[in-house]
Amino acid sequence: MKLPYKVALGAISLLTLLAVIVLDWRTAERSLIYGGVAMEPTIPAGSTVIFGLENPDDLKRGEIAAFYPDSSRHLIFFARVVGFPGDTIRVNGGGSLIINETLYSLDSLEDIASYPNAEILESKSLMFRGDEVFEIGEDEMFLVCDNWKRAVDSRTLGAVPKKQIIGKILEVVEPAGSSKKGVK
Repeated sequence: MKLPYKVALGAISLLTLLAVIVLDWRTAERSLIYGGVAMEPTIPAGSTVIFGLENPDDLKRGEIAAFYPDSSRHLIFFARVVGFPGDTIRVNGGGSLIINETLYSLDSLEDIASYPNAEILESKSLMFRGDEVFEIGEDEMFLVCDNWKRAVDSRTLGAVPKKQIIGKILEVVEPAGSSKKGVK
């Protein structure tokens, strides 16, 4: 039985529209108003954060990722990508991270993008955590917030499964209206 031309064309149009919607959903940008303090001063409270959906494998060290802190997907957190599969990360009680035997200060995480060539930095005091070693698994990443003294991140949650990572921050629009594209 042949379908009438208009019915077949309508069905093809509908399927094409659905494919575009699904494709747009996977590649679209999302935004939300940030109400936390964990990423201050990089992302001030009250800022609108625009983030793009992205494959976690495309993220680079030092970029800020949007992620779900657990599998419930009720909250979205933001933190800087610090560790990748195969990395060994030691959270030092003195306020520093040791990534594959290179020391970084938690107070200058934006400089971590130059890893492994960043200079060794002096450590500061870490308020809530002692020394701990994390071996980052094949499907995990280690994420740390800029305002580490007031944050919950991989230092307390452990390495974040890649399936919980949504994408990266593209732009921050501060409450006063100024914008930071390509957030560092």
